[in-house]
Order: sequence, then C-alpha cells, then structure tokens
Amino acid sequence: MVRPIETKKARLAKNDKRTRLARAMDAAIKDLFPGWGVKRAESRARLKLWSAYENARTTRLNKSRTSRGGTADRHMTATTLYNLREACRDLDRNNTLAKGILSTDVDNAIGQGHKPQAMSDDEQWNEEAETWFNERWATDLADVTGRMNFLQMQRVAYRSMRRDGDIGFALLNGGLSAVEADCIASPKDKQEAPVINGVEVNKLGRPVAYYVADEHPTSSYVSSATRIAAKDFIHVAMIDRFTQTRGRPVMTPVIDDLDRLDDTVEAVVIAHQMAACFGLARKFQEGYGEPTGTTEENPHTGDDELVNEYEPGMEVWLQQGEDLVQIKPEHPGQQFDTVINTLARFCGRHMGFPLELVMLNFSQSNFSNTRAALLQAFRTWECIQGFWGGGFLPRVWRYAVSWGMKHGELRPLAPERRPWRHKWIGPGWVWVDKLKDLQADILALHEDMTTLDRLCAKYDGGDRETIRRQRLRELKAQRELDPHRAAASKMQSAPTVMETEPAGKENGDAE
Repeated sequence: MVRPIETKKARLAKNDKRTRLARAMDAAIKDLFPGWGVKRAESRARLKLWSAYENARTTRLNKSRTSRGGTADRHMTATTLYNLREACRDLDRNNTLAKGILSTDVDNAIGQGHKPQAMSDDEQWNEEAETWFNERWATDLADVTGRMNFLQMQRVAYRSMRRDGDIGFALLNGGLSAVEADCIASPKDKQEAPVINGVEVNKLGRPVAYYVADEHPTSSYVSSATRIAAKDFIHVAMIDRFTQTRGRPVMTPVIDDLDRLDDTVEAVVIAHQMAACFGLARKFQEGYGEPTGTTEENPHTGDDELVNEYEPGMEVWLQQGEDLVQIKPEHPGQQFDTVINTLARFCGRHMGFPLELVMLNFSQSNFSNTRAALLQAFRTWECIQGFWGGGFLPRVWRYAVSWGMKHGELRPLAPERRPWRHKWIGPGWVWVDKLKDLQADILALHEDMTTLDRLCAKYDGGDRETIRRQRLRELKAQRELDPHRAAASKMQSAPTVMETEPAGKENGDAE
C-alpha cells in the first residue's frame, strides 16, 4: 500500500491543537491587527516551550505552586514579613528545638564576640585604638541605653537577624541604638516606591534612608515614622536575591516542620503518661449497674462526680455479674526516634547544621562521623563570620574610631596613615582531637602553608599581636619573680613535634 505524501500544510494542521473557533479568531486578528497577531503567536510558542518541562505544569500529581513572578520585594510584602517574623518569634519563645538551634548558632558564630585588630601605619596608635575600643567604647558607649556591652549587643543582634530576618542600628551619640525588624517600616504616607518596606532606595536600588517607627508597632501597619539617612544607619540582613531589600527569617522554610515535631513529642509524652496510669473499668454482663463511689467536686466544672480510688493490695468486693477490666492504652511511639530524627534533620539542613548539632546528641556517632559533622558546621559558620565581619562590624569600627578621634578620647591620626584599616577576628571552636589538629597545623606552618594569625584565630579567636604582647608581659613577670625557674620552663616548653627542616632550607639554602 502506497502512503500519500504528507505536505507541510497538512502536517502543521495535524499538530495544531487549537479549536476551530480559536483558529478562526487568530486568522481574523492576523488580518486585521498584524502586530497583535505576532504577539499571540510568540506567546503560544513560549507556552509550548514552557510545557516541555513536566514540573512546570500543574497536574494532579504535582504540587500547586504560586506563579507570581517579579522581584523578591514583590513576594515579601509588609504583611508577609510581619506574619513570618511573629511566627518565628513564637517558635523562639515556645519551641524547645527552635530555641536550641538558634542558641547553638549564636554560640558558634558569635561566641565571646568578634574582636578588632587595628592595622594602621602607626603601631603605637593601633595598640591605643584597640585598648580604647575594648575598654572604653565597647564597655561604656556601645549601647546608647547603657544596658549592654558590645559583646552582648553582638549576640542579641545576630540572634535577631537570624530569627527576624534583619536588624538595624541608628548611629547616635557615639553609640548604637538598636532598631528591631518590625520597627523598620513604611509609614502610611510612604507605601509606594521608592520606599520599600521602610527602606528608601534610589534609581539604582541603593538605600538612601530608613524609616523607623515612632512607636513599636503591633501589626504591619505603621502610622508615623522618622526618616534616618543611610549614612547614619546600619542595616544587617542576609539576602537571597539581588532584588531583595529586606531579609527573611532563617526558619521560614521549616516553620511547619518545627510545629509538627513539637506536636509529635507532646503526643508521645502524653501517651506515655496515660500508659503509666493503671486504669480500671467496671464491666457488667447484662445492662448497667448502679454507679458507686465517693462523691467529689470536679475542680474544672464544679459538678459533683462519683470517683472510685484503688490502692495497692486492696480487696475489691464486686456485685453479681460485675467484673473489673484493666484499661491498656495503645502506645503510638514505636517509630518515635526515627520520626523525630528525620524532622530534626529537615529543620537543621537549610541552616547547614547536621543532626548531631541540632539535637546535641553524639551518642550514635563515632569519631569520624562526629568530625565530619563538625567540619561541615564549622564551614557554615566560617561563611557567616565572614559576612558578619565584612559588613556590620567594619562600619561599627569606622564610626567608633571616628567619634573617638573627633571628641578627643582617641589620639587623632591623619587619613593618610589609614586609621580605619583593620580586621575582625571571630571566635574559634573546640576541636574533636585538638592534639592531632595542633600537630597538623604546626606542620602546615612549618611548610609555609598557613600563618600564625590564622592559627591564633582558629584556636582561641584572638589575634597574634595581642597574644604576643600578653605573653611577653607574662614572661617578664615570671623572670622577675624567679629567673632560674623561668629559664628552665622555657627550655622544657620548646616544641618537639617537628624534626624536619623548614621548606626551602635543605641543601644548604640560606634564608
């Protein structure tokens, strides 16, 4: 049988899924309005390409998702941010796991606080500036309310940023005035661009001012707010998109999971309590017997009720046709550990925390698993510390040092001597096997693969210059007290870990 040749027109007609009415309308529009017809054809072609991705289509097997496009700010309206923020605050107040995750995050990312190391061209000024900052500004001037020192402010600020999405500080009278996330809001007369959720931006999207509510709001609505220029305000937020002006709470993806986990734990605990109770019920072979017992008042309803109490070893007299049956409640927690661990993994995964740190339980982990889990978490916190020490803290140092030099509390230094040049050193972490890590780091230092600055920051969160100055003072005091003992102690403490020659010095190479 010879098949007829299929023409291009016939093939297009066969693949055309439009109805007869749609084809007639397209033909009429193309003849009468060519421009409109071209746009309809382009839209139909894009729709066909979009449908090539199965997950881009909504079917009975796919989850229905929002098709709302646009910038990140379009998705994060003032009401949305307020609801997410209050939900996460409620979790921090009442959910044990959520509060524990945030506390672990703060303890490792901030710890005892980040410390500045001045790096201007004047060594003496560097020591003076660090001493003034740590002993004067961070203690007495950092908080304009006088309630916290700078270490406490760092911990509360970081927790607020993670829980609420962001945090702000107004630069005022040489110190910082904390502004919580819900206080950064657009007043009723600034609800449209260029003010986005309390942040005024220019045409390039750069913040030029922030609006701070005159009274702490109890909803997403703010009646009046004060405008503060961006140069006098520090806004700290970890964003996910370039078109995102405000930060979102870090626990947003797992709010429901944390609630489910809390409900599961409560249900299983109540089931254990019920199983621990020895309940009895009177059973009659025929009909209902006459109720017996002691009359007591129900404290919840105030009604009189009959109560039967049974004591250990007591003898119970039953009527004819009556029997006592023990109530044995079903126990729903056979897979309790599996369910809890699975939900806990979900709750910690989006923050980069392994299960061992989410639950603070290392009983099921060996040395290798524990080390791998901690190394992954440390990498996460290293990135966070880089963000914290690269945005918020440098502005604090520049503001504090400038204020101190302007008001005569710190010796002025010419701009060409770079008084604002510095770095922040975050806290170190407790390692699984510190001796092995220390030996490996000594080898790396011996082979010029690391520096003393990095090692000091890694182990105790301090800077090498501060440690060196303190160590010199200690040795000097020791020599003054007992010169012979100090010399002997110095000889005994000489490093004996490495026995090889430094790299680049073999074969008689000169240093």
